[in-house]
Amino acid sequence: MIKTTQMTTNDVRKLVQDIFVNVIAEQEAVGAYVAQTDQIDDEMREQLFMSQDRIADLRNQIALTKFDGEVRYHLRNLLTRNGFGQDELSQARIDDIANGVARALIEQQRFFQLRIDDRLAHFSPADSLFVSAALGVTEQGVLPTFKGPQLGDAVEKYLSVYRSVWKLKTYKARVWQLGYLVEFLGAQRPIESIQPSDIRNYRDALLTLRANHGFAASQSFAAKQTANANARIKLKTVELIFQPIKTFLKWAVSVEGLIEVNPAQSIKVVVKKEKTFVRVRRSFVKSDLERLFSCPLFIGCLSPHRRFVVGGKVFRDAKYWLPILGYLTGARLGELVQLAIGDVRVEDGISYIDINEKALVGVETKSVKSGAGHRRVPLHPDLLSLGFMEFVAKRAKQDKADVRLFKDVPFGVDGQASTEYSKIFGRLMDKVGLTDPQLVFHSFRHTAEDALRDAGCQPYVIDRIIGHADNTMGGKYGSGVSLSVLAEAVASMKLPVRLPSLLPTAKKD
Repeated sequence: MIKTTQMTTNDVRKLVQDIFVNVIAEQEAVGAYVAQTDQIDDEMREQLFMSQDRIADLRNQIALTKFDGEVRYHLRNLLTRNGFGQDELSQARIDDIANGVARALIEQQRFFQLRIDDRLAHFSPADSLFVSAALGVTEQGVLPTFKGPQLGDAVEKYLSVYRSVWKLKTYKARVWQLGYLVEFLGAQRPIESIQPSDIRNYRDALLTLRANHGFAASQSFAAKQTANANARIKLKTVELIFQPIKTFLKWAVSVEGLIEVNPAQSIKVVVKKEKTFVRVRRSFVKSDLERLFSCPLFIGCLSPHRRFVVGGKVFRDAKYWLPILGYLTGARLGELVQLAIGDVRVEDGISYIDINEKALVGVETKSVKSGAGHRRVPLHPDLLSLGFMEFVAKRAKQDKADVRLFKDVPFGVDGQASTEYSKIFGRLMDKVGLTDPQLVFHSFRHTAEDALRDAGCQPYVIDRIIGHADNTMGGKYGSGVSLSVLAEAVASMKLPVRLPSLLPTAKKD
């Protein structure tokens, strides 16, 4: 390399590719890992976890541009060998080289992990920066040549094929789930070069994701990982992210014939199953409801950002209305949070919400769980007393009818506003001391169904209000239960608590 203080990006790329070749050659010279004890499986597993932690640490260093002694050691040696002093280069160039060194060390760890599983398998770098450098050491047995499609192209084709088949929320979820895989392995990675060890490493990387990874859409996959075990996502969430990767690779084998064997076929996320006899949810009882709806958020708080500090203001937005609607309608959270302004209607003097899948502004479709979920739910008189229709009228002055009624609830990483509100509601429950894991937003459905049943309503009427399928023979005929009958049933609900007795009513404009 020609010595110059004006180092170009291409110069940096050549330097860090050299360090990649060196560290991979060093690891190849060491050979396969040899167990030191007779507890071979436990020892190998420990080595893999230690290696994965080192990868997570290096990725964190890259994200923060703060590098440890090993990176700085390789950086100094690299510059010295090429006739540079650190004081001759700008800090930006030093950081670029350190970034590349850290990435090369990540590949060295991946190679180490491969050698734990397989003494002879070829190694292919996941980082596209080193693909061309790896080709230069093919004769050493590090990398074979692959001519098949690249991972990024295969994922793009898979998503385009199924976009018209999946629901919108499923498609959006697959985009970011498969996006994590592409970022981890590299978009230019030949799909046929992916080994089980690569998928295992990816699964282990998912295990280190931050619990709030969905809030940082602009951050890299590496930056979303954390060394703090208490701040990581749950195993069940890891499984939900990992399973679509297995499905995609199965498609690559059986549908497209891009690869002969699914490298993820035998790799799993081990999740402890819940005991089947444990009741997952329960209804709210009177004491629960009094505690919940007597908190400052509902009766008077200090400000929009201090909802749990007693004050004289009630802010009637999504945080206020959604729990009340859940309690008095029994509708699912996903059905309520996606309501359009125009979905709140009045017919023959009866106010109701129309739960449907009509498109919204900025959202291609809404989602209703089943055919029975498409329904009209009359509003309870208590909702009218609390000023819900006035709230809707105010929103109608601000936006068009096909805009979300509760647009102050943001969309989650999966494209669903219900995902984000679930977290908001969970924090509300914790704040008021309702920490029973069997009490969730869905518990309002059980409460509403109990209230309808206690009022002596017919099962087919309850099913129509709640959105359950009527599987009786009679349910297959006619146009269904009239809106007036549904309204009478809703008004008759034997509710544990009447909210107008707890909450201040809205002032009339």
